[in-house]
Amino acid sequence: MRKRHKLNRQILKFWENLAVSKPSGKLVTHGDLNQVSMEINSILKFLKRKDVLMDIGCGNGFSASIYATKCSKVTGVDYSSNMIRSANLAFRRKNIVFEEGDVLSLPYKKGSFSAVVSTRCLINLTGWNKQKKAIANISDILKKGGQLILTEGMKQGRQRLNKLRNQMGLPSMPRVWHNFDFDEDKLMPFVSKHFIIKNDIRFGIYDVLTRVIYPAVIYPKNPQYGTEYHKLAEKLIYLVGEDELRQYSREACLVLVKK
Repeated sequence: MRKRHKLNRQILKFWENLAVSKPSGKLVTHGDLNQVSMEINSILKFLKRKDVLMDIGCGNGFSASIYATKCSKVTGVDYSSNMIRSANLAFRRKNIVFEEGDVLSLPYKKGSFSAVVSTRCLINLTGWNKQKKAIANISDILKKGGQLILTEGMKQGRQRLNKLRNQMGLPSMPRVWHNFDFDEDKLMPFVSKHFIIKNDIRFGIYDVLTRVIYPAVIYPKNPQYGTEYHKLAEKLIYLVGEDELRQYSREACLVLVKK
């Protein structure tokens, strides 16, 4: 238990420090801007003009500010006070607010939101029990028929991608110490209790090109983000669709409708 508490503090400290590592308004939560672009574009397709949206784990508000151009109101929530401070400095719109909060204890009335987005947020929770609690809490604040869009890391996709890397003579991708990918064998049955799975979007083409082909071409040099491979891989996702090579996707973008 003490180890878990210590890890929780370390994760929070990591995000607090990251929040002040760049000027307000600059994306700090992920270095792969093409991946972030795919995530945002995938989510935007399912948001509606009348939506009252919560962005759980909004970070410094970069994505929430984009969602606010489409939705009627957006509430961005993050447990890092530095992230919320940065968001409030950078993004000021009439229809967006940023608040410090914890997905494990959401102080909102039941049915307050018509949509909730979580992008690589719940994988920062230290274990399946906390992830289950978070999903149940989100379900409580969603209206019946409301959408939860989960874009989170998946254990099985990462394992398959690492196996493919190994077969190509590459080492496995280093584990991100503060990420706890979802086990699909547990996640899917659990969300089915609360939600109807409307869409299951994967980014396998992108991952194979940027996490296997590109590193293999430049090996033993260290891969970078924002290369022509990354741009091409993102373009192919839009042209070909997400079904090809979906088993190798590190993430799933699940569009869930509350029962």
